[in-house]
Amino acid sequence: MEKNGSPFRKFGKTALILGGGGSRGAYEIGVWQALREMEIPIHIVAGTSVGAINGAAVAQGSFDRACRLWRQLTTTEVFDFSQAVKNGGASYTSLKKTLNENLSEQSIRDSGVEYGLVTVKAELQALRNSRSLFSGQYLWKEQIPNGQLLDYILASASCFPAVSAYEIEGSAYIDGGYLDNLPVAMALQRGAQTIIAVNLDTFGIVKKEALASAQAQGKSLFFIESPWNLGNFLIFDPKHSAHLMRLGYLDAMKAFGAFEGRRFTFMKGQMDRRTLPTAEEAAEIFRLNSETIYSKEIFLYQLAKAIDSSKKTEQPTQKLLSFQGLRRDLKRLRHMRSFDEFQRLKGTYEDICHIRGWLLLHGASSLIPSEQRVLRFLQREGLL
Repeated sequence: MEKNGSPFRKFGKTALILGGGGSRGAYEIGVWQALREMEIPIHIVAGTSVGAINGAAVAQGSFDRACRLWRQLTTTEVFDFSQAVKNGGASYTSLKKTLNENLSEQSIRDSGVEYGLVTVKAELQALRNSRSLFSGQYLWKEQIPNGQLLDYILASASCFPAVSAYEIEGSAYIDGGYLDNLPVAMALQRGAQTIIAVNLDTFGIVKKEALASAQAQGKSLFFIESPWNLGNFLIFDPKHSAHLMRLGYLDAMKAFGAFEGRRFTFMKGQMDRRTLPTAEEAAEIFRLNSETIYSKEIFLYQLAKAIDSSKKTEQPTQKLLSFQGLRRDLKRLRHMRSFDEFQRLKGTYEDICHIRGWLLLHGASSLIPSEQRVLRFLQREGLL
């Protein structure tokens, strides 16, 4: 750190843009934790859906409260299914009560942080008739009537049709992800010089032209997205939320150069950068902990332990032979981003890791040319 404060002060006016993604929103709280630790100032925060909820907490400055909330939220505390059939979807009755207890409209309005959200306005009759009479709404806090800020936050997060449309003064509002799930354009509108965009990689429209425009205008753009699948966005579980918060924290720290790695996290300068991708692939195959910050010594020690454990519980040859489409699925796995794609695999992620490990342990990696570099790495480090 510089003597006169955070070195990130040179970023100028900084915007935090938070994408929608339901329960995956816990990841954004981890990103916020990292930004706080690095003392990166946030002058603008805008979000869609759960990003609008988290953005309100950022504007309010209630980090500890947001952490506690995410560590206790369950699916039934978010969605009210009691009138789902009658209303054409779950409602946010429970979530509204929770947010009322944790967010203060006045505190958000009084905050020096510029706060905005995205939602989509639709005529109620149009929704019932499945007609596309929609109107996108990019709203800043000063454009929202007094007393209705929480309503518009919930409107932004109304994931129609899983959740029924949110009604405000006779008009229906649905999830802002239908318009813009990562509203970078709002940061550009307010003159941000540095943009930190957090994408949760779920349904919704991400306007790539806004990202391209930010780069074309010479903005400092930090795009943070997990390389791991973050799970079903409709299921809220405290343990999983804590895991996502940790991943968000580590990814943000890596985005700003505090640590190295992609799927795993390493202390700076510990691993040869040419070897790092192969080391990470080995870590994935033998299922090392993605929440740990590794030195080279600890990494190799944990990898050796995992390999030894795999030798004791090796994959039966019969299962390997019966796993049709192995080579294709392994190739697809490396490029997989969506939960739906993952579900279409002929086996589970754990099955694939077991089989890749079996190939390495039995010297059969030549069946899959891409595994050869992992085998060479393990042999060079004396692990096989």
